[in-house]
Amino acid sequence: MKKRLLASLMCLCLLVGLLPATALAAGVTDCPGGEACNHEAAIEGMHYDTLKEAMGAAKNGETVDLLRNVTLTKSVETAGKVSGITLDLNGHNIDGTAVTSSNGVVWMGTKYGWKPVEGTDNTMKIINSVSDQGGEIKGTLPVQFSTGDSRYPIPGEIGEGVTLTVTGDGTDAVQLKSSAYLVYSENSRDYIKNGGFKVTAADGIERIYGSYANAAKAAHNGVVTMLHDYSGKESISSGNRVGVLDLGGNTFTYLNSDKMININYDNAGITIQNGTLTANAEVLSEGGVTALYNNTTLVLEHVTMNVPGNSYGIVTNGTNTGNTITLKDSTLNVPDGYGIYFPSSGSVAIEDSVINAKYSGVQMCSGSLTVKGDKTAITTTGEPQQKTENDGAIADGAAISVINRSYPGGTPTMSITGGTFSSKNADAVKAYTFSNTDKTEGEWEGVKEFVSISGGTFSSDVTDYLDDGCELDETGSVVPSDDSVASIGNKGYHSLEAAITEAKEGATVTLLKNVTEDVTIPANTTVTLDLNGKTLTNESSHTITNHGTLTIKDSVGGGTVDNVTHAKGALVNYGNAILESGTLTRSKEAGSSPSTSGGNSWYVVDNNKGTMTVKGGNIVSTGKFSSLIRNIGDSTTKAQLTIESGKLSNGFIAVKNDDNGDLKISGGEITSDDQAVQNWSQAEISGGTMNGAVYTWAADNSAGQMTISGDAKINGNVYSVQYVYTDNEIVHQPIVSAATKIEGGTIVGNVGAAYSGSAPNTLGVVTVSGGNFSVPVQEKYLADNLKAELQKSDGEAPYSYYPTTEEAQKHASSGDTVTDLTVSKDPDKTYHDVMLDYADGVSANLKTPVESGKSYTVPADPSRSGYDFLYWTSGGNRYYAGNTIQVNENITLTANWKEQKDDSSSGSSDNERTYAIITEDDGNGSVTVSADEASAGTRITVTVKPDAGYELDELTVTDSKNKDLKITKRSETTYTFHMADSKVTVEASFAKDGTVQQPDTRFDDVAKSAWYYNAVEYVAENGIMSGVSAREFAPNAGFSRAMLAQTLYAMSGKPAVKAESTFADVAANAWYADAVNWAAEKGYVSGVGDGKFAPDASVTREQMALILYRYAGSPDASGMAQKEFTDSSSVSAYAVDAIRWAVHEGLISGMENNTLAPQGTATRAQVAQILMNFHQKLDK
Repeated sequence: MKKRLLASLMCLCLLVGLLPATALAAGVTDCPGGEACNHEAAIEGMHYDTLKEAMGAAKNGETVDLLRNVTLTKSVETAGKVSGITLDLNGHNIDGTAVTSSNGVVWMGTKYGWKPVEGTDNTMKIINSVSDQGGEIKGTLPVQFSTGDSRYPIPGEIGEGVTLTVTGDGTDAVQLKSSAYLVYSENSRDYIKNGGFKVTAADGIERIYGSYANAAKAAHNGVVTMLHDYSGKESISSGNRVGVLDLGGNTFTYLNSDKMININYDNAGITIQNGTLTANAEVLSEGGVTALYNNTTLVLEHVTMNVPGNSYGIVTNGTNTGNTITLKDSTLNVPDGYGIYFPSSGSVAIEDSVINAKYSGVQMCSGSLTVKGDKTAITTTGEPQQKTENDGAIADGAAISVINRSYPGGTPTMSITGGTFSSKNADAVKAYTFSNTDKTEGEWEGVKEFVSISGGTFSSDVTDYLDDGCELDETGSVVPSDDSVASIGNKGYHSLEAAITEAKEGATVTLLKNVTEDVTIPANTTVTLDLNGKTLTNESSHTITNHGTLTIKDSVGGGTVDNVTHAKGALVNYGNAILESGTLTRSKEAGSSPSTSGGNSWYVVDNNKGTMTVKGGNIVSTGKFSSLIRNIGDSTTKAQLTIESGKLSNGFIAVKNDDNGDLKISGGEITSDDQAVQNWSQAEISGGTMNGAVYTWAADNSAGQMTISGDAKINGNVYSVQYVYTDNEIVHQPIVSAATKIEGGTIVGNVGAAYSGSAPNTLGVVTVSGGNFSVPVQEKYLADNLKAELQKSDGEAPYSYYPTTEEAQKHASSGDTVTDLTVSKDPDKTYHDVMLDYADGVSANLKTPVESGKSYTVPADPSRSGYDFLYWTSGGNRYYAGNTIQVNENITLTANWKEQKDDSSSGSSDNERTYAIITEDDGNGSVTVSADEASAGTRITVTVKPDAGYELDELTVTDSKNKDLKITKRSETTYTFHMADSKVTVEASFAKDGTVQQPDTRFDDVAKSAWYYNAVEYVAENGIMSGVSAREFAPNAGFSRAMLAQTLYAMSGKPAVKAESTFADVAANAWYADAVNWAAEKGYVSGVGDGKFAPDASVTREQMALILYRYAGSPDASGMAQKEFTDSSSVSAYAVDAIRWAVHEGLISGMENNTLAPQGTATRAQVAQILMNFHQKLDK
C-alpha cells in the first residue's frame, strides 16, 4: 500500500512539473471588492493574492491592475514568454526598497525563445490611470526592461503620472537589457543616469538603449548619442557596421581591464565625438582601442582618451589590411605606454591633436602617416628599450618613428606639415630599419623617398627628412630655405609657377621675394596667393592668367600685382577669382585720353567669361584710354563681377560692364574722372560709393539695365544713354532703350535720359521710386505712385519722393518743404506756389503749385500739441479754413497759434487751464469778446456791432468739436456764454436792415400754444432763465441741480461768496462753483452724501420744492393742508414740509393722473413754470 501511495505521489509530482506556471497561479473570480478585498492585483476581474502572482499570470496584451499599496522584498516579473503587458499602478504605490535582485523591483521582459507575433503591440508599459494619486515605484532599481534574444527588440514605456524613485546606492530608475528600449522624451532620458544611448530608428522615432552596441543596431542614420556619463564594464564594440558615437560632452568610464573600444568585424568602424574616454584599471591588457580586423575605420574627433598602464592607446595587427585611424582636435594620453602602434596597411591621419606617451607617440611599421595642424603636439618621455620580442612595438622613445620592418602591409610613409614634436630621451622623429631576427636597428637608405617633413617644430635635428626648399631655424622649426621665392606652408620654391604647380587643393602660396614672372593658374586648381608685401610683375604677357579658383590676398600690406606691358593686364580671369587684399595695377600705364593709348595701355583686370569677387584691396590706374576693369561674356557664358569692398580708381572708365556681363556692387569705393560705372548689360548697385558718373547705354539691338538701391551713394550724374553712331555713312539707331531704375540710395548729381551722337528715335528710360537727390527729379521720371516731394533744409541730397504729402511729412522736420505733386501742370501755363508754413517747430512747409489767376482754398485747421490754432496770415491778412484766395504770385500762409496756458506755471493758485477764444465775422460788422482766453465755465460777454445799414443775422459759439454752446442774450448788442474746456470760435454774420426775418416767438421750440409758453417768456424776459442757444429753450430737457443753484444765485444779484468749495465734485473753476458754494453757505442746498453735490444730476420735483422752500426762509407749513395725491406717501420725509408749502402756494401742482411724482425729474418747462410762480408770488 505504501509503495502504491508513493507511486501515486510521484505521478502527481511529475504531473505538476509538466503544468505551465500560469496553471498554478491562484486567481479568485468571486471577490466582492471594496474594503473586503485583500488582494494585491487583478487582471480583468480576476483577483490575485499577490502582485507577483498576477504579473506571472498575465498573458499577451493584458493589463495588471494594482489594487492596493504593496511592499516587496523580491522582484515581480512577467512570465518571459509573453509581451505587451501593462502594469497599471491604479493610484497605488510599490515600495521595493528591500528588493536586492539585479532584475529590479519590476522586471518586464522576454526570455530566450520568445518571438514577436506580427500585428501585435509588444510594448511593456507601466502606467497610472488615476491622476494625482499614487503611481510611485521605489527601490535601488525600480524597473528593468529586457529581452532574451537581441534579435527581437522590446519597447518599454513609462506613462504620465508614474514616478520612479531610486533609493540606496542605485543609479538608474530604468535599466534596459539587450535590445529593450524606451521611446525618447525629456522625461525618459533621465530615467537612465548611467549612460543611456539615443538613436533615431528607421520609423523616425527616437529611442533609448542601455548599450552602444544595441543602440547602433537600431540607428537608422548610424548616429548614437550618449545622454549621460557612463561607468561600467561594457566596452564599446563596433559590431558589423560603421557608426558614430556622440558622447555629448559626457565621460565614458570603463571599469574592466581589457579594452575600451573594440572594432570587431571586417569593414566595420566607429567615429567617436565630443567627450572623454577613460579607464580606471591599472592597465588595459589589450589597449584603449583594438582594430584587429581588415578595412576598419576609427575616428576620434574632439575626444580626450586616457589609457592607463603599459599598453597601447590604439593598435592594429600587422596581418590586417586597409585600416584607417584619424585623430582630429583630440587628445590621446598613454603616459606609461604607446600612443598609436600601426603595423598594418592603411593610413593614420593626425590633425590638431595631442598625443602624450612614454615609449612611442606614433609608430608606423606599414601604411601612411600624415600629420598637420599647428595645434598638433606629440610628446614622449620614456627611455629607449632594447627590443626582445619578434613582433609588437619597439620602445624607441621617439615622438614619431617610421620603421621599415618588411611587414606585409608594405613600407611605411610619413608626411609632416605642422605641429610640435618632442622626445625627452630620444629623437623627435626617427626613421630606420629593424631586423626582427637579431633585434637591431639599421640605416634606411633612400629614406626621403618615404619620409617628408615640410613643417613643424622638433626637439631634435630632422634635417635628413626635410623636403627640398626647407631648413631648420635655431628653434628647431621648419622654415623655407633662403633661396626660395615662394612657399607653401614652410616649404620653399624657386619659382612661383613651381609652387602653384605643386599646390594641393586649397593651398596657400606665399610670395617671399619680389618676382618677375608670368603665372597661369590651371583649371581645376584652387589656390590662394598671399602677396605677403611683395610685388609680382609680369615678364611679357598677362601677369596672372586664371583658369582655376584663385584668391589673392596680402597678409602684410604693400603687396602688388603689376603689369608693365602694352595690351596686357595684371589679372585676366577665365575662372573664379577673389580679391581680398593687395593691389592690382599697371604701373607703366600711358593712356592720356580716350583716343591716345601712349603705346602702353590696357585693362588692369579683364574678367573674361569668369566670375570675380572684389572683397577688398585696391585696383588702380591713372590711364585715360582704357577702362580699369572690363567685365565681358559671350552668348554662351556670362561674366559675373561682384564688388563688395575695396577701392577702385582710374582716370577714365573705372568699371565697364560690357556685353553679357552681370555686375553687382554692394560696397567699396569706385572713383573715376569720367564714368565710375559704364553699363552695357545687367547691373545692380545696392551699396558703396561711386565717385563719378553712372551711365547705362543702349546701342543697336542691345541695351543695358541698371538698378540702384539700398545705401548706394553716387557722386555724379546718373543717365540712361542712347548711343547713335554712323558707320560707312549709315546711321545706327538703338532699337531698344537703356533703362535705369532708382529704388534707393543717394545721388549727388543729375538724373535723366541722354544720348550720344545725333538725336535718337527713342529715349532712354529712367524710373525713380526711391532715393535721395541733390537736385529735384523731373516729374516725368518719377514712378506713378510718387505724388509728393520732400526738400530737407540741409544736406547734400535734400530731395526725396513719397506717395502722399502726409507720408512725406512723416519723414520731414521743421524748416523742410513738402511739395504736392498731384497738380497736373500744363507746360504752356504759369504756376505759382502756395506755401503753408505751419510754424510749429516740427512740421515741414507744404507747397502746392496753383495756376496763375486761379483760386486756392485754405485747408482745414492744423493741430499742435499744447496750442490752439488761430488762423493763417499772409501780407497782414487773416485766413480761415474754407476761405479762397486768388493766386497771382507766390504766397506763403503762416499758421498762428496760441499756447494753451497752465496757470500753475504762472503762479495761479487754482491751477486752471485757459483756452483760446477766436472771433470771426463776415466783414459787415464786428464781434468782440470780454477775454481772449478763459478757463472752462467762465462767463464770457460777446459784443456785436453791425456796420451802418446792417443788423445781426446769426451768432454762434462752437467748441473744438464743432458743438454749439448755449448763448444768452443780454441786450440787443450783448450776449453771454460759458467757456468750454477747449478752444471756442465765436462767429457773427450780419444782414442788411430789414432782411432779417423776425420770429413771432422768442424761442423756435416754444410755441405760443404750449402750456408753458407764458412761463418761458416770463423767466426769459426777467433774466431768471435763458435758452440753451439764441433760438432754443429745450423745454423738455432736464434741469440740473447746478442750474437751479445758478438761477437762485442770479436772482439774488450774484453776491460775493465767502465759502470755499464745499463739495468734492464741485471744482473751483466750474461755471457754477460760486452759485453752489453760495447756496450751500446760505443753507439752500445740501449734498447727496459722501461730501458730493452731484451738480450734473437732474433736480427732482421734491428737491426743487425743498431748495425754494429754504430760499423763501423755510416758512412754517404746519398749518397748511396738503392736497391729497395718489402718491403722497412717497414724498421723502425731509421734503414733506417743503412739498406742503409748494403745493399750498401754487408753485407745484399735480400731474394729469393726480400724482405728485416727487422723485420725478423736473423739465426745463416745469422749472420755468415753478420759477415764474415763485417770482410772482414770493420773490417780489
